[in-house]
Parts: sequence; C-alpha cells; structure tokens
Amino acid sequence: MEFEIASTLIKAHLASNMTQADVAKKMSTSQAQIARMESGHHIPNFLSLQKYAKAVNQKIDLLITP
Repeated sequence: MEFEIASTLIKAHLASNMTQADVAKKMSTSQAQIARMESGHHIPNFLSLQKYAKAVNQKIDLLITP
C-alpha cells in the first residue's frame, strides 16, 4: 500500500508539471518532507494527503471496499 500511495503522489506532481520543491513551497514544508512522502517508506496522514492534493491542483477520492 505504501508504494501505491507514493506512486500516486509522484504521478500527481508530474501531471501538474511541478517539482518536489514546487509542491513543498505550496504546502509550506520542505522538499525533504515531500521526498519522504513519495519514498514509499512513510505513510502520510490524511491531512498531509489533502494538502498535497491541493498543492498539485488535484483531489482525493477515497474508496472503501470489502
């Protein structure tokens, strides 16, 4: 699951033609924090995911299935 989230984050910032530094600036955080979020070794909390999505002009769709 961690790597799926990371892959989705990377695709989102690339689709928005943004660098990690661009995303970090919009989120008022460091590029290193964005790299951690995108590494697949750290699961970001939902608030961080919301901020990330807003920074890259995307939205979060949550799907819960059995």
